[in-house]
Amino acid sequence: MIKSKKNTLSIIFIVWVLLTFASLIRLYRSSFYFVNETIFLINLTVYLSLLLWWAYTILKRTGNHQTRYYLLGIVGLIVFWLFVRSVKYQPFNDIDLVARHLWYAYYIPMILIPVLSFYLSLNLGQPENYTIPKIYYWLYVPALVLIGAVLSNDLHQQAFAFQDNFVSWSNKYSYRIFFYLTIIWIVVLSLASLRILFKKSFQAHTRRKLWVPLIVIVVGLAYVIYYAIDNSRTGGGFYEATVAYSVFVIAFWESCMQSGLLPTNTKYKKFFNASNLQIMLVDYQGTTHYQSQKMMDLNTYQIMEVLREHVIPVDKNTLLKSKSIHGGHVLWLEDITKLQTIIDQLQQVRLQLSNEVDLLQQEVETKAKIVHLQHENYLLDTILDQVEPHLAKIKSHLDELETAKPLVKHQLLIKINILGAYIKRRSNLSLAYESQQQVHLHDITNSFNESLSMLDSLAVESALLFQKELALTLRQALLMYDMFQTVLETLYLDLSKVVVSLSHLDHQFIYGFHLETHHSMNHDLRWYLFENKLRNTYQDIVIEHESDHVFHINFKFKAGHDDA
Repeated sequence: MIKSKKNTLSIIFIVWVLLTFASLIRLYRSSFYFVNETIFLINLTVYLSLLLWWAYTILKRTGNHQTRYYLLGIVGLIVFWLFVRSVKYQPFNDIDLVARHLWYAYYIPMILIPVLSFYLSLNLGQPENYTIPKIYYWLYVPALVLIGAVLSNDLHQQAFAFQDNFVSWSNKYSYRIFFYLTIIWIVVLSLASLRILFKKSFQAHTRRKLWVPLIVIVVGLAYVIYYAIDNSRTGGGFYEATVAYSVFVIAFWESCMQSGLLPTNTKYKKFFNASNLQIMLVDYQGTTHYQSQKMMDLNTYQIMEVLREHVIPVDKNTLLKSKSIHGGHVLWLEDITKLQTIIDQLQQVRLQLSNEVDLLQQEVETKAKIVHLQHENYLLDTILDQVEPHLAKIKSHLDELETAKPLVKHQLLIKINILGAYIKRRSNLSLAYESQQQVHLHDITNSFNESLSMLDSLAVESALLFQKELALTLRQALLMYDMFQTVLETLYLDLSKVVVSLSHLDHQFIYGFHLETHHSMNHDLRWYLFENKLRNTYQDIVIEHESDHVFHINFKFKAGHDDA
C-alpha cells in the first residue's frame, strides 16, 4: 500500500514538473523564428505525450468497454482542444479570420466533454454489456446547436459581439446569449454528472476516499477564480487556461479511478495474492496473468489441456477446471475428497446391489421398449389418419383406370403419382422430426422437388426459391406442404408454370406461389372452388390475379417456434 502511494505521488510530481516546464518555456519569445518554432513543438509534444500516456493507462486499467470509450473520447477532445489552441497562437496568430475560428473551435470540446462526462457517470456501476438509454443521446442535439451557434458567430454575433470590422477582436468583445447558454450547459451537465457520480458511491471504502476528487474540484474552482482575477504571465497565471482546464478534467477522472468511484482492474493482483482460493486467470493463448499464492504451478501442456477439456484430474482427490470469461479463461482447483469418499462408498453399495440393479434395469428397458412401441403405433395411427383421405383418392383413381381412355388414364396416373409422393414425403417428415424442434430445409426442399417432378410429363416449368438457413418447425413444414399439395392436386392439368418461394422478413415467413395456366381461369368453376377452399382453410391468405392466367398466392406465418 505504501509503495503504491509512493508510485502515485512520484507520477503526480513528474507530471507537474513537465506541465510547469511546458508552461514556462511557452512564455519565452525569441527573435529567431526557428527557436520559437522549436519551443512550440516541444510544448505541444509534452502535452500530447502526457495525454497519450494517460490514454494508454486507460486501455490497461479499465475493463468496462463503455467506460473506456467515454474516457478515450474525453482524451480525444482534449487533444483536439490543445492542438487548436497551439496552432492558433503559432502559425495562424496573424490571420484574424483563421485565428478567430480556431478560438471558436475551443468550444467544441468545452461543450462535448460535459456530455461524455455525463454518459460516463451514468455508466458507473453498470454491468459490462450495459448501454445507456437512447433518450440520453438526444443531448447531442442541443450540444450541436450550441457548437453551430459559436462556430457561425461571425454571421450573427449572438455568442460574442465585436466592434465593426472585428477591430481588436481578441480583446474587445462582449458576451451574448449563446455564450451564456453554453456556460449554463457546461455547469448543468457537470453538476448532474457529479450528483450521479457521488450518489452511486455508496460503498464504505469508496466514501472514505471521496475527498480526493473533491480536492480536485475545489482546486479547479480556485484556479478559475484566480485566473479570472489575475491572468498575468507570472504567478499561477502562467498555466494557460486551456491546459489548466484540461488538466483538471483529467485529474478529476483520474482521482475517481484512484478513489474507487470509477472501477479499474489495477487491484486484481492484490486480490489474488490475498485470496484463499486456488485460482488463476489466463488469456486465450494460455498465458498466465493472475495467480493466487495457493494455486499450484501449471505447465503449458496442463493449461492448454484444461482449456480444451474444461475438466481434468490432477490426482484422485483434485480436479482442475476452466471456464471461459471475457478476455480469456479462469482456472481453479476443486477438492473432491468428500465426493471421492462418497463415490467409494457408493461403489461398495453398487457391488452389493448389482444383481438387483440388473433386474431393475431389464425391467426398465422392457417398459421403455413397450412405451416406445406404443408411441410409434400412436404416431403411425396419427399419420394414417392424416393421409387416409389421400389413400382413398388413390384407390378411387385406380378403379377408374380400368375404364378410362388413354388420355384420361395418363392424367389419372400423374395424379396418383402426385398423391403417392405427398403421402410418402409427408409421412417421412412426420416420422423423422416428430421429436425435434426444427426441420432441415433440405428435407423440405426434397419433398417439394419430388412432388414437382411428377409434373415433368406435362411439361410444366417449376422452380423453388427458398431462402437459405431458415428454421421451420414440423407444424410449419407440414402446413406448407399441405397447401402445396392442394395447389398441385387441384391445378396440375392447368398449370404451365409454378414457382414456390419462401423468405423471411420482420419475424415472419412469407410463403408464396407464382402460378401460370394454359388458359383463362377467371370463369372456371374449379378455380372458384379452389380459391374458396384456400380462403376458408388458411386465414390471411392473399390471392392476386395478375391476368386471366397468371396468379399469385401469398401466405404469412410467424417465424420461430410459434404456431403458424
